Amino acid sequence: MQSYICLVMNGGRLRALGIECADDADALEQATTILNSQPSNQSVEIWHGGRFVTQAESNYSDLSAESNSYPNKRLNSNSGVP
Repeated sequence: MQSYICLVMNGGRLRALGIECADDADALEQATTILNSQPSNQSVEIWHGGRFVTQAESNYSDLSAESNSYPNKRLNSNSGVP
């Protein structure tokens, strides 16, 4: 197993998490699980030592554009439009 670092962007804050992975693909899979575990997570960068591996964006960013499918979206009570 190899040590990787996930840098998770969450509401303007950066959080570093260490993960142990077999390879880059495993690191991406684990980082994606971490990223999508909370709606407020926006993106994640994966690092293996000093080597940048990749970056992923949250699935929740797609939902925020849809009117009623994002849980934090509020409707204007007068117009029915967010």
